Order: sequence, then structure tokens, then C-alpha cells
Amino acid sequence: MHRIKCAMTGLVFAAAGMAGAASATTTTFSNGDEGWVGNAEIDATVGAPAPGFHSLVESFGLSWRNESNPAFIGDYTAAPDVTISLDVLTNSITYFGSEVSRGMFVWLTDIGDPDDFTDNVSLVYQLGTVSATIDGWQNLSVTIADTGASDLPAGWIGVDGDGNLALPGDRSFSDVLANIGQIEFTTYEPGMFYGFTVFDVVGDNFTLAPGAAAVPEPASWAMMILGLGAAGAALRRRRTSVAFA
Repeated sequence: MHRIKCAMTGLVFAAAGMAGAASATTTTFSNGDEGWVGNAEIDATVGAPAPGFHSLVESFGLSWRNESNPAFIGDYTAAPDVTISLDVLTNSITYFGSEVSRGMFVWLTDIGDPDDFTDNVSLVYQLGTVSATIDGWQNLSVTIADTGASDLPAGWIGVDGDGNLALPGDRSFSDVLANIGQIEFTTYEPGMFYGFTVFDVVGDNFTLAPGAAAVPEPASWAMMILGLGAAGAALRRRRTSVAFA
């Protein structure tokens, strides 16, 4: 009887799991930084809507990163697909007094040994371009359509801890996704170096949206219902045989 009950319970939870929907996590900065750090501060005067994460700094590049909020780090392969997005407002980016543009990238890093950065492996994607010539807020995003993929999808770059633009031979795309220790929105471009640049850029609505598990087709639901019915019938027969023994 115990085995039959376990089988019925397993079928119920399997059905619930397949029908369940994953929820997105968004940092709006209304409740603090939620683990986001970098060369920026929360600014109550600007955002989409305010507040936002405002970089007003002279630096080699922007860096907005998170390695402490479990909603943004961990095993990305737990969902079949993942969408990463943010909103960006570019007031000014100047290099030697002239307005310039920069790429905005997302870096997803598997931090191997926290004391040895050469052990890190990153996945990098250019979300778009930030420039003062672009009016208003931009929404930049990328969807990883198959988190279980072995090869790098189009547009993605692998970077090892030594800066080589390739994944180590023993690591696949999904291997790295399974252990993300840091997510970063940044203008740092793999293989490139820029001098000191003055940034006046605001970020907001940093979002990680895992996809929902597949909802069973009608035929699948029918099979599960038949399975539950068969388990129930077996349980009733056993109870009947015990009663007349």
C-alpha cells in the first residue's frame, strides 16, 4: 500500500511541476541595491521609474554586478530558458571631451576559486550599444533559448580566466550556466581596453526571468490521469483482498 501511495503522490507532484510557472526577479532599486554593486549609486531622482542605479564616474568602464543575491546567481540550467534584461538611460559618455559610444554587455561568470581569478570562466553577450545619441530609455535583453546547450549560441563569447576568448576544452556552455557565481552588466568588452572615460549613465529594472517548465499536452495529461486511476484501482483491490482474507 505504501508503494502505491508513493506512486500516486509522485504522479501528482510531477503533474504540478510540469504545469508550474517560474517567476521573474527584477531589481527596481526601490528596496535598496538587492546585492548589486559597482561604480554606481542609487539615485532617487532618476529611473524607470525612479529610483535608478546611477553611474556618474570617470573610469575604464561601467560595472554593475551581483554575486550575493540567490535570485540572480546559481544554476541557470534549472530552467529550460532564461531571459536577462535591463533598462538603460545614457546622458553622456565622453572620452577626452568628445561624446563616444560603448557596448553594453552581460557577463555570466562561474567563479571557480574565489582566491584565483584565473580559475574563472565567463559567458559574454553584447546586449546593445549605449550612447548619448540614443534618446530616452533603452530596454536591452537577451534570451538563452536552451540552457542545456553544449555549444555557444550565436552572439555569445566564452572567456577563460586568462582572458582567452574561448571556453576551456573541458567546459561546455551549459557547464558554465550550471554554476553562475556573478552576473554583471558592463561596458567592458572581451579582448578590448579603453582609457579613462566619463560616464553619466543610469540603469534600472535589472531582471532575470527563467522560463516555465513545459505544460503537458492533452495526451500527457490523459496518461497521467490513467496512471492515477490504475494506482487507485490497485489500492482498492488490495484493500478488498485483505478484507476477505
